[in-house]
Amino acid sequence: MRGNKKPFIYIDPTPNKNNMYDGYVFNAPMLEQISISAIFKDPRQLEQFSCCTDDLEKDNMSALTTEIKDALIRKYVTYYRQYQQPPVQNDQEPR
Repeated sequence: MRGNKKPFIYIDPTPNKNNMYDGYVFNAPMLEQISISAIFKDPRQLEQFSCCTDDLEKDNMSALTTEIKDALIRKYVTYYRQYQQPPVQNDQEPR
């Protein structure tokens, strides 16, 4: 639950005219910087922003994308393997 003292961000699910998503920060006066953990649809879009150009590995974008996909697939498969229930016999009687 959100409290009235903690900041939170609302991300508008409709893309704007630049095909980006707008985020609105609430309950956080005078922010100097924001850091996020996210999975981007296309990491090359970060090149448009001046804050992120130092951190990008421009030559190795495909390897980065492959690593992200592999990590997500591993999490997905592990989740469904752990919580898979064994088949149960149907012992209902016909009407």
